[in-house]
Amino acid sequence: MTEHKRIGAVALGILAIGLGLRLHGLRWGLPAVYEEAYPFKKSWEMWGWGAGPLDLNPHFFNYPTFAFYLQFLGQGLLFLLLKLRGVVDSTLDYRVFYVLDKTPFYLMGRGITALFGAATVLATLAIGRRVGGLAVAAVAATIVAVNHSHIAKSQVIEVDVPLTFLATLCCFFSLRILGAPRRRDYLLAGLCGGLATSTKYNGALLALPILLAHLLATADRPPGGPPPGPARRRARAGTGRSRAAPRHGGWGNLGLAALVFVTSFFLTSPYVLLDQRGFWTGFRYESQHMRDAHFGLADGPAVLYYLRVMTDSLFGWPLALLAGAALVFYVAVRRRGWALVLAVFPVVYVALISSWQVTAERYILPLLPLAAVFGAVPVVEASDRLRRVRAWLPAAAVAILLAIIVAPSLVAYRRELGRLRGDTRTLARAWIEARVPPGSFLLLEPYGPEPLGATYLQNLESDVRDRILKERPDARIYAVMFMPMYQVRSENTAIFYDPRLYADVADLVVTSSAVSSRYRANPTLFRAQNAFYDTLETRWTRLREFGPADGGGPRLTVYGNPRQKVPFQRRGVVAIPPAPPVVADRLPGAFARFFARFASVYESYGYHEAAAALFQMGLRHRDQPQDARQGLGLGAVRSLLAAGRPRQALAMLDELERDAGGADELAYWRGLQAQVAAAAHGDSLDAGDPEAGASERP
Repeated sequence: MTEHKRIGAVALGILAIGLGLRLHGLRWGLPAVYEEAYPFKKSWEMWGWGAGPLDLNPHFFNYPTFAFYLQFLGQGLLFLLLKLRGVVDSTLDYRVFYVLDKTPFYLMGRGITALFGAATVLATLAIGRRVGGLAVAAVAATIVAVNHSHIAKSQVIEVDVPLTFLATLCCFFSLRILGAPRRRDYLLAGLCGGLATSTKYNGALLALPILLAHLLATADRPPGGPPPGPARRRARAGTGRSRAAPRHGGWGNLGLAALVFVTSFFLTSPYVLLDQRGFWTGFRYESQHMRDAHFGLADGPAVLYYLRVMTDSLFGWPLALLAGAALVFYVAVRRRGWALVLAVFPVVYVALISSWQVTAERYILPLLPLAAVFGAVPVVEASDRLRRVRAWLPAAAVAILLAIIVAPSLVAYRRELGRLRGDTRTLARAWIEARVPPGSFLLLEPYGPEPLGATYLQNLESDVRDRILKERPDARIYAVMFMPMYQVRSENTAIFYDPRLYADVADLVVTSSAVSSRYRANPTLFRAQNAFYDTLETRWTRLREFGPADGGGPRLTVYGNPRQKVPFQRRGVVAIPPAPPVVADRLPGAFARFFARFASVYESYGYHEAAAALFQMGLRHRDQPQDARQGLGLGAVRSLLAAGRPRQALAMLDELERDAGGADELAYWRGLQAQVAAAAHGDSLDAGDPEAGASERP
């Protein structure tokens, strides 16, 4: 077999393993969705799908938008495929299909990520072959192919796997620059670096390997001067430099790489320039998030967290120790050119993310392919020395060492296959739908089940809602209220955890360990939240618990309200919750959103007087933004009119007018007063309120 065929066979074999592992279990959790999937969700909004105009501006800049546009294209392709197969005939069919069953949509989105994950295996193989030949390439690529963390992240719609692929490819072309500075490689390195930055902002650090490769490649000759002689090139064997004479060297090519880097970023994230106000708002929010840390997940210095990740859950201790030692040895002792180029990105990258308060395993994922290469080189070099003893010993030694390196990932992969058994959130939803009457009031913590809610249906476009109710007349619809949780200023939820708010309202409460464990960890700061959990344990009835024995996901506990025997929908008259104390809102607008959503549940079932009272509870918090207060006021007016209380609505507006904080707010309340007078004569309000549902019972 020729060398070319041998390389092709190895690449195809390892690619098949990597792709197969990433496609197996791709349907996990579906049709329920338990991932943030921001690229998918924002792309869905960008399409509009007939419910609104096509808008290529994501209006979301916590991430740049290259991954968003890939998902955008995937959704368009899926529509064409479903239309060709006769599954859908129109965008309305497509939107209804999405609400009823998200499976094909998320399979397409996850499939895009899985392809990036499998392509990373090939990119790792290319770097390994560049550094140490086919043996190093095969070992490094196998490590990435079977890595359990990379497999798991290749099955969700996030940005870290595409970033990992593009970063690895950028490092590969940087090595080619080191070997022979060709213009093509500068352009390709700049393109990959720009696209990586357009996937996640920290991809900008990929400018470092490009720059260092250029400096090393041109350090021994003046700009535009002749290439080094053959003797000097042979003397640098093992540095990653090619023996072929470099072409098109000089600073001009580096400038071209920088131009392509920047251009590719802005072409694939154009609204960074076109919507600078939105960009800086999102970017500043993400920067603050990085500084303030995830609620309840901070665990000592970030650098120690990442050391644990690299030695445990992501790399496994054999690869982490071997790759770390090899990096130091080949950079500081041997001073290999390839090692210098490959080391600069991970070293600076780890220093950067260690300065953040937010920590996550996926942040370290882009370093996996480079760690695999650093780990593979000493394995192959050490094994080659055994050739003098027996010809077959090097291959046997490589196989044994490779097995030791990947053993932690294989064990973890087998353990994580448990998520394919099902998810506690899916099981809890099925349990609720089988045992809890429709129309019951469900109070749910985040990371819990997500039954179909009346307010969710009411906020859909009317044509979609009508089709769903027609096609699914047996759908189990509930009065769903989700408890807020904040990653920053998490103590702001204290007033929402007052048990008196729900004692005469909720039929069922579901708590999630993903939230409760964070509050339980700090009983002093989260006194109200812990008191709420204690009240559930002592005064409510524990009906069911879903934990590790049932499936993957958080531990969920279902509590029934012993004070309620009639479901919320069928009560006729409902109690109005007591107003919690007025306290400062540490996240301006949070209280307004809570009371607007709480009121909209009542409004959806026709309990208009109670809904008006809840809207007015929100208005008691005067530190809310003007637009939030206006939404609360509009909701209260709408509910009072539906309850036949126009005088009470006008009296409330008089009070709001007296307390107006400026000319704009004053004009709004006066305009609403005029509409109330018109509505009393049969006209309807026309001011819009995204938080409140319709006034019809479902």
